[in-house]
Amino acid sequence: MARRGARVIGLDLAPNLLAIAQRYEEQEPLGIVYVQGDAERAEQLRDSQFTGCVCVIALINIPDLQATFQSIGRILKPGGWLVFAIPHPCFETPHAQWATLHDPEHPLAKIVTGYFDERQWVSSNQDGVRSRVGDHHPMLSTYLNQLSAAGFILERALEPGPSARQAERVPGIREVPTLLLIRAHLSDSRQIEQGCKR
Repeated sequence: MARRGARVIGLDLAPNLLAIAQRYEEQEPLGIVYVQGDAERAEQLRDSQFTGCVCVIALINIPDLQATFQSIGRILKPGGWLVFAIPHPCFETPHAQWATLHDPEHPLAKIVTGYFDERQWVSSNQDGVRSRVGDHHPMLSTYLNQLSAAGFILERALEPGPSARQAERVPGIREVPTLLLIRAHLSDSRQIEQGCKR
């Protein structure tokens, strides 16, 4: 976005990730400002400061999804948009695993268990990030309902398929999506409500 001329501010709770991002900015200056803060409150960011917000694979690390959507709504200008990407909540559940089938057309399947168990979880895979920091697993309906409750209207949802390289590494992702991408914008009623509070 910065390369396309947008003024970008990045917010993250983790100082080590901010340090990495700052190094990238120093190597290739794009005018991006990085701020340490909690997305549930975003206290460092002003009301109606932004045209849009992008959140990539971060909502799963935040305990209070509703507070986060409300904070995003607060910092967006009227008509502001939100785009987020998350591991697909229907298929990337805490105990999901691949199974081999005796079907030449569809040799792999995803076994999904614990979908309704909304909680924080830690992976048993010691090589993965989820074994160190864990994730939160909300259901798909929780994401959509809390997005709506915060005054957003769904514009578009995408479930992208894998690239050839990704499918070669993990053949099962030809069968089910691993990511869910959502674009939404603030509703008119939310904008009126924000205007009344000021």
